[in-house]
Amino acid sequence: MPTERKRKFEYKERSRAQYEERAKQKSKKREGFIKSGVTVFAPKIDETNKIRILPPTWDDPDHYGLDLYAHYNIGADNSAFICLRKMKNEPCPICEAIDSNSTNKEFKDKVKAKRKVYVYLIDRFDEEAGVKVWTMPWTVDKEFVLQSVDEETGDLLKIDLPEEGYDVSFKTVKGSQGGPVYTYEGEKISRRPSPIFADPKKMDAVLDYIVEHPVTETLEYKEYDYIKSILDGGAIEEKVETDDDDDLPIEPKKSKVENEEQEDSAGDYTYKDLKLMDREDLEDIATDECGMKRREIKELNEKELIEAICEELNIHIEKSSSKLEEAKAKLRGK
Repeated sequence: MPTERKRKFEYKERSRAQYEERAKQKSKKREGFIKSGVTVFAPKIDETNKIRILPPTWDDPDHYGLDLYAHYNIGADNSAFICLRKMKNEPCPICEAIDSNSTNKEFKDKVKAKRKVYVYLIDRFDEEAGVKVWTMPWTVDKEFVLQSVDEETGDLLKIDLPEEGYDVSFKTVKGSQGGPVYTYEGEKISRRPSPIFADPKKMDAVLDYIVEHPVTETLEYKEYDYIKSILDGGAIEEKVETDDDDDLPIEPKKSKVENEEQEDSAGDYTYKDLKLMDREDLEDIATDECGMKRREIKELNEKELIEAICEELNIHIEKSSSKLEEAKAKLRGK
């Protein structure tokens, strides 16, 4: 009898505490460069996207996705670079430029490090393409984590299990004028578990691939001096098409570069996102991203705090509040 082939993959268990920590995730983290040749997932607009998130295969993961931070809109070509300070605890010329120009809010908002959650996945509507990467918005990831707890039993649904995981779905919607370019809604975890593929050979091929090529190896880090030269207006090394913006939602008649610039200028949150956050999350955003002082924040109620954050981060509010100016005045000490 033929011997059974031994799979290279071994599922890396994470603790319940690590799941709970993800459910509490805040705005402090987020994207990076993708090496050439890596297939990138791009959500379709106004259609349901259905994916299977694959398990992590790098050392000591605490989640199925890797938290990524990157700076956008750098230099004349609006290049993007992984943040060396946040990702490698090394000096980052862009962070240093922000530190030395702390009063220049426009510059800070344009180039500050942003966060996504980087994953391997299978696109259920394009399975033949094989393994893809996606820099998932952290708010989408948080929604999946929150839904991973069974409301009746309290059990965790391990959506990335190979044999008995769960497909997830969501919809990408084009934003209204004055708001974010894209929003994500309808996040949902399938009700029944399923394997990555019913065919064991196809599943083994996927698992072998992600073991041999952990998602962390698809990222490209640039050296400090090179990033600084681009920040200072230098030319990029070579004019080649990159994959960094391929994961933007697919919309006809709009270039990748145009989409990337608009998405980054829109910020990480919508007004709806903020309204769903608890007070602790809002206060962290106010201090970490808006530069507000804790003492001043305590003087605002939740509605005023949300409106003040929207003002600082240029987040669109559909209906202006009569208390907005009052909140702003309190923060500015007027």
